[in-house]
Amino acid sequence: MSTVAGTFMVVVLLCLWWAELTTSYNPDEDPDVHCLKSIKDSVEDPHNILSTWNFNINNGGIYMICGFAGIYCWSSEGKVMRIDLSDMGLKGHFPPELGSCKSLTSLDLSNNNLTGPIPRDISKSIPYIVELDLSNNNFSGEIPSDLGNCSYLNYLDLGRNQLTGEIPRELRQLSRLAYFNVSGNILSGEVPDFLVEKFGVYSYANNEGLCWGGLDSESKDAGEEKGVQEKRSYAKAYDS
Repeated sequence: MSTVAGTFMVVVLLCLWWAELTTSYNPDEDPDVHCLKSIKDSVEDPHNILSTWNFNINNGGIYMICGFAGIYCWSSEGKVMRIDLSDMGLKGHFPPELGSCKSLTSLDLSNNNLTGPIPRDISKSIPYIVELDLSNNNFSGEIPSDLGNCSYLNYLDLGRNQLTGEIPRELRQLSRLAYFNVSGNILSGEVPDFLVEKFGVYSYANNEGLCWGGLDSESKDAGEEKGVQEKRSYAKAYDS
């Protein structure tokens, strides 16, 4: 078989494979589609950004969701890898069906108007999460101790919410954690030593009920700008 003929056969086979893939694809059976539909249905979207999420099968087959605003996929599989819905003015609660996005590693819901508690069993919904940013919302209640079971967590930002209670000791289990922020909440109690040793005062600033040794009140309130700088540094390293 000549090189030209061989190349032609490869192209034909690829076209047939793609045709079969797209025609046999049923979005109603795709857990990622279920996940994103639940997000769209569970929040108020005042700027109608999520209205661009078109779940019509003729909109790209298995890869249709990868072009949605704020959605990033593993390129080889068409599975949702990252959800970034920051700065969209969304209202509602923590999305209830995130567990259907089984390949999700990054979730950014920051700078919205989301309320209510963070799920107590959050690790069951996002077991492979590496980056979780829920900052600048109105989440309330306690920080779930179950976050300690999100063993891949590298980045955790819960700053500027209405969270109460103590910082869970179970976070000690997060050995990969490189960025941590709970500033600007209503937390109380003592900051665990393992967090004090690893993260600066910016991580805990503006929580009047928090206490830890070795730092005066002025130092406790002076770290927020440092936290912003650290967040930018992390984002720059992630994007490079």
